[in-house]
Amino acid sequence: MTRTVDPSSERQAWLRELSCASATELELLAQKPLERYGADVLELRRPEVGLTMVTGRVGGTGEAFGLGEMTVTRCVVQVDGDMGVGYVRGRDTTRARTIAVLDALLQGQHAAELKSEVLRPLAEARLERAAQHSAQTEATRVQFLTMVRGN
Repeated sequence: MTRTVDPSSERQAWLRELSCASATELELLAQKPLERYGADVLELRRPEVGLTMVTGRVGGTGEAFGLGEMTVTRCVVQVDGDMGVGYVRGRDTTRARTIAVLDALLQGQHAAELKSEVLRPLAEARLERAAQHSAQTEATRVQFLTMVRGN
């Protein structure tokens, strides 16, 4: 039986990679693809800063409650008929626009090239950061011994 990939989950995965990338990483990796393919960018919704409510759950699985508000920046563009969105934490309008343009391009005819040129290095960098963080955390682990008194 052949398994097909759900396009929405694939798109969620690349949007995650793009939104987890730093502004510097995005700028370096996206510069050439944007020059090659992103000439006709139509901004459907200019980058704008706003607030969104962050929710939590009691005990991690219980009833939802409003934790507070967080600043986000969003942008919606259209490139060659494909619509792309970009949402980032904070007030980085350039980063939100870059993510939106890359999202639109990743849905188009150049998706395979962009995945290897942009997404793969971003995923590798994210995994490297996670490994470094894990190693730093492991270095501070404290081992506790429990001694049992004899009966």
